[in-house]
Amino acid sequence: MMAGRQVFVELPQPFGPGKVKLAFVEGLQILIVNVDGTLRAIANSCPHAGASLYGGKLIGTKIRCPSHGLLIDLETGCLSPGGAAGAQTYAIEEAQGGAMIALEPAGD
Repeated sequence: MMAGRQVFVELPQPFGPGKVKLAFVEGLQILIVNVDGTLRAIANSCPHAGASLYGGKLIGTKIRCPSHGLLIDLETGCLSPGGAAGAQTYAIEEAQGGAMIALEPAGD
């Protein structure tokens, strides 16, 4: 079970592998991605220059920033290659008709 404050986000059904939703939650923009059946949640902001990640190409467990081409790991938020810290990630769990997102960044 996730700790901290959580919020429900409705997802289109079905929300299968490869699907992406941009959610606006309490002033945050969070990208929700189904990666091979596992939900991931990441801040919708490229760590390089703040560009939106929405519309980026999914490559395995990563997303390519549509503005500058950086690869960002959807699980850790780290840049690839190099593994430098990057985008905020959030704990997420499936829920009936959507997902529950912990609003505190993962790892805090």
